[in-house]
Amino acid sequence: MSTRDFLVEIGTEELPPLSLPELSSAFTEGVVAGLAAQGIPHGTLHSYATPRRLAMLIHAVPERQADQTVQRKGPPVSAAYDKEGKPTRAAQAFADSTGTPVAELQRVQEAKGEFLFWSGVKPGAVVAELLPGLVQASLDKLPIAKRMRWGAGEATFVRPVHWVVLLFGNEVLPAKLFELAAGRETRGHRFHAPEALAIAAPADYAQLLLEQGHVVADFGDRR
Repeated sequence: MSTRDFLVEIGTEELPPLSLPELSSAFTEGVVAGLAAQGIPHGTLHSYATPRRLAMLIHAVPERQADQTVQRKGPPVSAAYDKEGKPTRAAQAFADSTGTPVAELQRVQEAKGEFLFWSGVKPGAVVAELLPGLVQASLDKLPIAKRMRWGAGEATFVRPVHWVVLLFGNEVLPAKLFELAAGRETRGHRFHAPEALAIAAPADYAQLLLEQGHVVADFGDRR
């Protein structure tokens, strides 16, 4: 299965320094939990945190979810057919909900009796379409005691957000977070590298910030 690296960066005004480790850890854990809940495996990951950003790089994220086997139990066979052996309304409704003719439904014997049963395969979703929602869900759950608004918008966060990066491979994901369109441009040191820096690929992130942005993105290295 084809995989890509995934990079997310939330660029902000100066974050509370004492809160950085907790925010970074919670952000990463939230996204990883979201991937697990969707059955999306991944490779190694690295979190980044500086006074002006929260970010993470996740390697080897598949382009599609694996196909999923879906199973559903229907009405008891005793209620699925009338005395003449014809399907009842209950059987037909269950069959219609699965898109399968009644005659093709399976029967399964359980302790409580025999039931109609259906199993099928649900094609895996395109992962690029799921990632923005997983990121947003993690951001919504961050341990922020008091969120603030800025400008005329309705977005809230611990500090105003000025840019968002969502890169899946070399592709910018078409999404909005904090009412900002995601892109591939990050920011370096406010004074030593004030111009925007374009990220060609997620794996380039930390080195680009270090060499051109004069920023050490790894919190542990900064310490």
